[in-house]
Amino acid sequence: GGVIVSYFTLRDRLLIFVLGEHGLAGPPAEVEVPRSLLARWAVELQVVLQLRGSYETIDAMQKKLDMAVPAFNSAMYLRQFGKVLLEPVADYLAGKRLIVVVPHRVLSGLPVHACTDAKGRALIEDAAVMYSAGLSVLRWCEDHPRTEWKTCFAAGVRRSVGWPKRAQQEAASVAQAFGVAPYPATRAAVLQSACNCDVVHLSCHSDMASGFTA
Repeated sequence: GGVIVSYFTLRDRLLIFVLGEHGLAGPPAEVEVPRSLLARWAVELQVVLQLRGSYETIDAMQKKLDMAVPAFNSAMYLRQFGKVLLEPVADYLAGKRLIVVVPHRVLSGLPVHACTDAKGRALIEDAAVMYSAGLSVLRWCEDHPRTEWKTCFAAGVRRSVGWPKRAQQEAASVAQAFGVAPYPATRAAVLQSACNCDVVHLSCHSDMASGFTA
């Protein structure tokens, strides 16, 4: 019930490959969009998310500024990426339960799961989404499967302004499925305990471009 969506950026266009259980679902989709433009959108989206800081919503931030700043609209960028990354292969994604995203170069770290369609519906609302650094990584995982999933490290950040409101509840639910208690969401706990567990579940926001400083 799943597909792999692999992107490849060229100087003047984007290639999108969709692979199902029997191989390529069809010829690659070509989108005429310069790699430089994709890079600019990705950087601008990162800036918008970082500027949001501790505000729970973009609206809250703009009210604090007492002015509307169109460039602070993350939804605009997520829609733009939705048009480029998802719409050309929408027929292959329809009805799928799992979508594996393989980004390339400037698309690495992009929240493809949050990209939206014309109705404002995010990809994650219709399917589970996971990421892989490359098709070779997926093949390695298939060749070296984990046969047992007994131990779990689950941690959720405390609810505070700007953080996921149900992060701790989510972590507690995952931990309960393994019959354990959630860990504290600290750097020390991750370094000391997570590496010894079969499953690591972190409920939090993330910044793919930053070093590990939590």
